Amino acid sequence: MNQLFLGNYKNSNENFIRQDVEKKYKTKEFDKYNIVVAFSDNFGFSEGSFFILKEKVSGDLFEIQLSDLNNSFIPIPLSSEFAGLMSSSEKQEIEKFLDKETKRLFIGDYLDQTEEEIKENIIQNYEAKSEEVNKYDVIVACLNGGGCDEDSFFLLREKYTGKLFENTSSHCSCYGFEGTFTPQECTLEYLKSDHFNPNSSEIKEFVKTL
Repeated sequence: MNQLFLGNYKNSNENFIRQDVEKKYKTKEFDKYNIVVAFSDNFGFSEGSFFILKEKVSGDLFEIQLSDLNNSFIPIPLSSEFAGLMSSSEKQEIEKFLDKETKRLFIGDYLDQTEEEIKENIIQNYEAKSEEVNKYDVIVACLNGGGCDEDSFFLLREKYTGKLFENTSSHCSCYGFEGTFTPQECTLEYLKSDHFNPNSSEIKEFVKTL
């Protein structure tokens, strides 16, 4: 999982940040989340912190602002109007980072579907277990064909580790996609190389932006 640490946290690691938060704000609630963005700075005699967190179970993004005057750990769903305690350049850096991290490409027969609808399709048509499918965020989903002959491609990001996985499947008139959801770990270097040959040139171009 990619992370962005700014301000007083710029040269820190995640373990230090977790210990710092626990010490300053007397909370262990961070254990439920992965840290995506961490920002801390001094404002006169006070210190303020801002975090974007990814819930480990659901994969949903939350934001929270903490300070000496407000140390209640109550994350709220991430909005586009986050945090007023940082400079405009720092906010722009976070926005650019989030734009890259939350990019999605759903094409072919998945064009107008949501991530949840695609996951339900995988569970039903690939006969995959719900807990297996929900381990991942769907970054790319492509289904071509329709009817007797179809091929599909998924690029997935494992929620807990941030690792990338690909899943390529096809079927003819004799069978469907049953039993073909078997994600294989891959790297960004591989996806951007000539060795990666997906079922759509649009996917090839998209992964260059990741």
